[in-house]
Amino acid sequence: MKKQSGFTLMELLAVIAVLALIALITTPIVTSLMAESRKNSFKNSMYGLIKTAENYYADKQLEIDSDKIINFETDSEESIEELKFSGIAPESGILTITADGNIILENVSDGRYFANYNKDNGDTLEINEGNGDDEVENSDSTEENE
Repeated sequence: MKKQSGFTLMELLAVIAVLALIALITTPIVTSLMAESRKNSFKNSMYGLIKTAENYYADKQLEIDSDKIINFETDSEESIEELKFSGIAPESGILTITADGNIILENVSDGRYFANYNKDNGDTLEINEGNGDDEVENSDSTEENE
């Protein structure tokens, strides 16, 4: 008589149970890491936007006699491109470059997160979940290191 080789049904079920347990444990960890990465990416984009606004002010310092306001929802592409911002422009929010060099971000959003920043109020970039119109769900304030 031939000896059959292979796995029994119980062995296969045990392997499937172990794999399901591993997936159950790792899925929330991976999901939170991905969310944190998206948030950090947005934060870095906002720091880039702030730096770009500072460079714009430095380049145009003698020409600026009033505040420069850029509304990402309604302004034309030329107005936004004038900043020479590399990366994806935010979907909404207002960037203000004042005549005295203050940079202000008001609810600048990519659709998932929004940022607020006012250089005169102490170089703190606030990142929150939502689009800026909703209640604040999760806040992350970060001191800017220069």
